[in-house]
Amino acid sequence: MAILRGIFLLCLVRGLTYVSSQYCRAHVWRNSHESLVMAIRSKIATYSKEVAYCFLTGHSLWDRSKLSWSTLAFHLANGLKSNRGGSDSAARKYTIRYAGRLMDIYLRQKGGDMFIFHEVFGGGIYRPPPQVRPDVHTVVDLGANIGLTTLYLQKYFPNASYLCIEPNPANVAVLRRNVAWMGPRTRVVEAAISDHTGYASFNADALSYSGRLTAESKGIAVRCETLLSVLDRCGIDCVDILKIDIEGAERQLFRSAHAWLPRVQSLVVEVHGDTGDSYDTDQFRADVEAQGFTLLSKTELCPMLWARRG
Repeated sequence: MAILRGIFLLCLVRGLTYVSSQYCRAHVWRNSHESLVMAIRSKIATYSKEVAYCFLTGHSLWDRSKLSWSTLAFHLANGLKSNRGGSDSAARKYTIRYAGRLMDIYLRQKGGDMFIFHEVFGGGIYRPPPQVRPDVHTVVDLGANIGLTTLYLQKYFPNASYLCIEPNPANVAVLRRNVAWMGPRTRVVEAAISDHTGYASFNADALSYSGRLTAESKGIAVRCETLLSVLDRCGIDCVDILKIDIEGAERQLFRSAHAWLPRVQSLVVEVHGDTGDSYDTDQFRADVEAQGFTLLSKTELCPMLWARRG
């Protein structure tokens, strides 16, 4: 059954790619909806790459088949707008080959986990630039989601300790399962990082990677802490790498940068300039350069926004 499913998936993706390619070649020059056609062709090419990565990284044919099937099912559900609220769906175990070892990862088919898997592992968006020294002892994963960035970075920093901070309870449950094999090297803190302590409303109805604090009363109540208070409680005086992906709360975090940034050596940040309280690259540069950091140039291999002290 696994073999047949694998063959079917490969034939399906290759067939769609071929049909799309031939259609575009024959008709795009006279098609009034050229941009739509090209968008469809681009998506099919992306899906093909993702399925190819599933077959490259899956341990067994069964794992490759499951990963491929779940990837395509996610995209189908996303196209039908039925992926929302999927953070409470059951996580499935997949065994992959990564960093010279077999690793079990847990992903939910709905909610966005498959997208993050391909972005982090397949796309390598958090690949460290050469300016970041390899002798890393402490990594803080702020906005850890289900822990995939932590799992990815341990390939480059296998002896480091990791602190994963995530506010969404459904994500935290999967996060704990994903990092359990790392033992005491990894700690998980269930909290939202803000500029104050207390409780706030968190919108967890969107895709699992896009939940955020909200001023509205609807949502779930989550505990808020300052980054400095978490570092103090965990006994962390020096952070070699701080990864930040907190869905638009960057401005709140950097309001108190003078308190915690002196402890940080390198940062990797995903800014969200499309939010209401937008925080863009220029603002990030101004905040970190004031604290003695240098913004590193993005490259094709290292597409994220990195900054290094000195």
